[in-house]
Amino acid sequence: QHYKPAKRMLNVWTGIPGHGKSEFLDALMVNLALEQNWKFAVFSPENFPWELYVQKLSEKILGKKFFQANEAELKPVIEFMEEHFFLIEPDEDHVTVETLLALNTDAVKRFGVDGIVWDPFNEIDFQIRNNENETNFIKRVLTKIRWHARRNDYLMNIVAHPTKMLRDVKTKKYLVPTLYDINGSANWYNKADNGFTVYRNFDTKIIDVHIQKIKFKIHGKVGVVQFNYELGSGRFLEIDDSLNGFVDSQPVGMNLK
Repeated sequence: QHYKPAKRMLNVWTGIPGHGKSEFLDALMVNLALEQNWKFAVFSPENFPWELYVQKLSEKILGKKFFQANEAELKPVIEFMEEHFFLIEPDEDHVTVETLLALNTDAVKRFGVDGIVWDPFNEIDFQIRNNENETNFIKRVLTKIRWHARRNDYLMNIVAHPTKMLRDVKTKKYLVPTLYDINGSANWYNKADNGFTVYRNFDTKIIDVHIQKIKFKIHGKVGVVQFNYELGSGRFLEIDDSLNGFVDSQPVGMNLK
């Protein structure tokens, strides 16, 4: 009800480090791959090496830790991962927006990917032009990225860290960051088609996903959806389902054709 993924869009994800924004986006990718047969290409230096990242994604299908699964369980899952997830790996000396966009194009043409993730944005080398400040740079590159996703028919997801984290004066807890708090400028909100913040309440252990911007109402609405996070599998279970007795930690049926 709050978000329906669609291609040719630019999604921006933010949140306090360690609150699960990347983990939630991983879960969204896995679910889209399973339910809609989407394919994804991922640039994620924070999840190096790639083999460990694949293991983490696989656990969301298995419903348990990777090494708790037997060979019969693992085989179809690994085959599925190889068919649906691809690595974007630029030369370490040329991690620029232009280089990554070229690799995006290659992923679309070679593998037919439906979605692409850059996580995080601050791993990219900024090439600010002469007489260009950071605000104008962010505006320029986000415009370029959004148009690239439109022309090449894929869903673009960017994970960006907030530049500052504010605390509540009374409780001393961190406040929920917004897209305006991302390092760079307010263009993170202005240029995003859809924007999300993932916030973890360490007292209740509940994950709040704040849908802060939805450009077209056909794709959802702003609001907050709450999830329980299952540590073993890395799955997110919507609170309403868990209250109705839904049991997590079950393998996904691997009828993947």
